[in-house]
Amino acid sequence: MARTIVGLNDPKAVKKYSAFLAVDVAKKSYWSRKFMGKGEEASMPIQQLVDLETDAGEYISFDLSMQLKMQPVEGDDVLENKEEDLKFYTDGIYIDQMRGGVNAGGRMTRKRTIHSLRKTARRRSSDWWQRAFDELIFMYGSGARGANADYIYPTSYTGFANNPLSAPDSEHIQLAGNSTLADIAATDKMQLTEIDKAIAIATTMGGGSGGGAAGSDGNTQTPKIQPIMINGERHFCLLMHPYQIFDLRTSTVAGQWLDIQKAAAAAEGR
Repeated sequence: MARTIVGLNDPKAVKKYSAFLAVDVAKKSYWSRKFMGKGEEASMPIQQLVDLETDAGEYISFDLSMQLKMQPVEGDDVLENKEEDLKFYTDGIYIDQMRGGVNAGGRMTRKRTIHSLRKTARRRSSDWWQRAFDELIFMYGSGARGANADYIYPTSYTGFANNPLSAPDSEHIQLAGNSTLADIAATDKMQLTEIDKAIAIATTMGGGSGGGAAGSDGNTQTPKIQPIMINGERHFCLLMHPYQIFDLRTSTVAGQWLDIQKAAAAAEGR
């Protein structure tokens, strides 16, 4: 007796295509979500200037008002003509437009697939913009493009518009006492010593106690690093790469993270 069989890959076999589409989700924007605020009153590491959102122009100039440093006038001495003038440092930033797009194909291309190409394009564009902004902020914060191969921007990138990348000054902290970035080796790991040093510098910086060459009046005119508000309290923030956190937490050097955690667990019972 003959038997009807519809075999594997037979043209008559029904193929069902799911509308589900797995997507590669990029890391969501780190800086705009946590550390960015609008205007001069924003107590955030990154201040967003909105002066040209509605007005015409290509350049925003802003000033930094320095601390007063005059010696107080004591007793009945006359204050007149001994007042201190306000001192300002001026900086500026150019603006320009950035654009990116996704070609989702024509009407028939979108008709031929079960996936919503326009919806997918919107989602991919959102991830792309978040990544582009974060990369820009990391580059300007570190003052260099770096050697990462997974960046949108090429290693030859030198800056946005007419705003060049500015390398750190001579007072920046080098890991493990190295004098230059080229001196850092794979054996140099993030430790609490570097964090404690950064806290000490940030706390004492400013006025006559910070780094830099002091003038004849003994005042360095070094601006103080401003802490930011977190849950109603002022804090300095340290941004580390996940592998730096890994090195910090797995260090077995005496007096480092592991010893502190053991002591805390023994004292608190948990």
